[in-house]
Amino acid sequence: MTVLLSTSLSLAHGDLHARIRSVSKLISESPQDIQLYQQRSSLYLQHRQFRRAWRDFRRCERKGFVSDRLWFTMAQTAYWMRKDDDCRQYLNRFQSKGDINLPAMRLEAQLESRAGKFSVATALFEQIIHKSIRVIPENYLDAADA
Repeated sequence: MTVLLSTSLSLAHGDLHARIRSVSKLISESPQDIQLYQQRSSLYLQHRQFRRAWRDFRRCERKGFVSDRLWFTMAQTAYWMRKDDDCRQYLNRFQSKGDINLPAMRLEAQLESRAGKFSVATALFEQIIHKSIRVIPENYLDAADA
């Protein structure tokens, strides 16, 4: 069982690395295609290569490519890079429409918790638990930690 799990994790990591190489090759062929940069930055984020993801996300932003997905993934990347002010900025852009988005609310709660604003974080985690369609144990654990 351990060998099978280890092999599948290795393949998943290898597949992600191969996908990054493939998109990078496409970028070299079409360097003006901003959507390719967004695609690669999302792959970098999954691969936990935050600086590379940030660089590609910023390139998209500078070229005028805007989307909710871009704002949210930039907020995630900023969070993992501990750029809390940038994380808040991109979360605000993402949430400006007023739609409820539980992953964004979760990121905001994690950010508030890291800033020491535990009552705000707890309230956000409680809202997430209340609005979730299914029970997600991680939400309860995060709420207890906040």
